[in-house]
Amino acid sequence: MINNKRIKILLINPRTYPGSGIDISEDKHPPFGLAYLAAYMKKNGYDIDILDMPASFVADDKISEYVTNGGFNIVGITGMTHQITNGCNLARNLKQDNPDLNVVLGGIHATYCYKELLAQKPSFIDFIIRGEGEKTFSELIRAIENKSKDFQQIKGLAFLQNNELVVTEDRGFIEDLNDLPLPARELLPMKEYFSGERIFGNSMIEVMASRGCPYECIFCSSPDYWKRKIRFRSVENVINEIKLLKNTYNIRYFVFLDDGLTLRKDFLYQFCQSLIEDKVNIKWRCLARVDQVNKETLLLMKKAGCVKICYGVESGNQQILDRANKKITIDKIKNAFSLTHEVGIATLALMIIGHPHETKETIDQSIGLIRQLRPFRYVFQCMTPYVGTKLFNDIAKDTGIILSNKWEDYRSTERPMFVPFGLDEFTILNYHDKFMEENASLKHVLRRIFIGFSLAGKDIFNKKFLLYPLYNAIYKESPSSIRKLFDLSLNNFVLPFVRAVRRNRGKCNVC
Repeated sequence: MINNKRIKILLINPRTYPGSGIDISEDKHPPFGLAYLAAYMKKNGYDIDILDMPASFVADDKISEYVTNGGFNIVGITGMTHQITNGCNLARNLKQDNPDLNVVLGGIHATYCYKELLAQKPSFIDFIIRGEGEKTFSELIRAIENKSKDFQQIKGLAFLQNNELVVTEDRGFIEDLNDLPLPARELLPMKEYFSGERIFGNSMIEVMASRGCPYECIFCSSPDYWKRKIRFRSVENVINEIKLLKNTYNIRYFVFLDDGLTLRKDFLYQFCQSLIEDKVNIKWRCLARVDQVNKETLLLMKKAGCVKICYGVESGNQQILDRANKKITIDKIKNAFSLTHEVGIATLALMIIGHPHETKETIDQSIGLIRQLRPFRYVFQCMTPYVGTKLFNDIAKDTGIILSNKWEDYRSTERPMFVPFGLDEFTILNYHDKFMEENASLKHVLRRIFIGFSLAGKDIFNKKFLLYPLYNAIYKESPSSIRKLFDLSLNNFVLPFVRAVRRNRGKCNVC
């Protein structure tokens, strides 16, 4: 525990696997939970920093040195399910090297698995934050700072006291999200995220206007974690953040991460009207339910700059949708896609293969539905039983087999983690790979280029959206003799030219 030192806090977002460099995959995202938590603690006067390890060069085996050199005496570690094993390894190493260090775990996995995490021996976790973290963490740090031992009065905690598990009363949610400061993006390497996921190949920035979702899909932990409540920030608060981000980072493509941006019609209407009237001039993408849109709403969204909507379709079989508790119908799915295309907004269809009770026939129905919907893009993911979901808690054991108990295997939804009775891993993987390959075919790429140009104009002329997909599609569909010519020109002319240009610009240190 801390002596008389000044409190200095480090929040860590761990890698999935131990490493030493920046994750080169394109799925890096700012750790929003940590950014909000850091902003809240800064507002309360604390010295705090964030280390997002997938976006940093800090090696896992140098973490103790990093903490010591930085003078940190409290470390908070978050983690999704796939990160928790390595997060615990970091915590264990930190505690071994500095027994006086306070180590706190939080996040969705720790919220549900606090008993398992605290039972590990020797103990290396001082406290676990359960649920929404801002108030609980703040009260915990204040108690540590004041040398209080009365942690049982702090809601939302789990910890060991005399080797006995103590779980305090659940903490209620923050009623007014406007009370929270904007996430502390200044503590994050924001440029690293701009090289990741994009809209029409353009760098984008992520925003959250709400927390929670009122629905109960069996494969999602949100119903239990947020107790089916949804809370929105004010329109003014969100608009001010967008303007600030646009001016700070010179980016005009935005992604809203909310589970239900379209769920409150009054918010959505005021939000779109503000974007239009204030001439904010951004292009944006969001998630929406197929039963929450109509033509009037979609026209307003388009006028406000919406260029893409992601719909959770999940399956082309009505019984599968009903068992997943989606509360939507095939007809509503078709209607939503038809209306969205009619008003000129691109669509992304989110699909899942390997539902409980899934068969080859129901997968074929899903593929058939996608071909009818003709979305701008689609993503087929393998069903994954994450902790906190009804699938993990109750349904999976009666309807199929969970293939791995290694949490780090849960990083990718391109590999089956759950196989329903009657199917096998190879069949699911074969369906997934085959149809995702079709998504990258020349026909689909050319269609996306046409639609993208109609929505984003010259913004599509970049290597991520235009050059790479077009080259790969042409290459894959060309005869072997043409492929050899491609390889020859690429290796002997194109790549040497690019390296020479980079050298001359001083951008390449390894060519």
